[in-house]
Amino acid sequence: MLNADDLMQIAQKGIDHALIEKQIDHFVRGFPYIKLDRPAVPGDGILLFNDQEANTYIDFYDCHAPALRVVKFVPASGAASRMFKALFEFRENPVVDGMEPQSPGYLFSHQKEIAFYHDLKAIMKRD
Repeated sequence: MLNADDLMQIAQKGIDHALIEKQIDHFVRGFPYIKLDRPAVPGDGILLFNDQEANTYIDFYDCHAPALRVVKFVPASGAASRMFKALFEFRENPVVDGMEPQSPGYLFSHQKEIAFYHDLKAIMKRD
């Protein structure tokens, strides 16, 4: 499954080959279910802030964010499949004439709306 370039890159990054194989196996066979101890609730895993505390954190963020590279975290809740819906639809039913929503042309003409557009652009320039 892994080619020589993959193995070389894994070795250069110092990643254990067995760990990679285990991760790939999870994708092939599925991930084991997690056994939760209890739900997170206020006071036990969830922090609640009063208005003054919330405003302190908001002010802190507003003050420091311009000097940082702020990214948006999107949990794996179907967002990725919706993001690439046009490509999945194109794979099933290619459209060759026009810029209909299910064509890759539509996706690429709206690529700046993709959450990781700037990262992808930097990688494409570099590589």
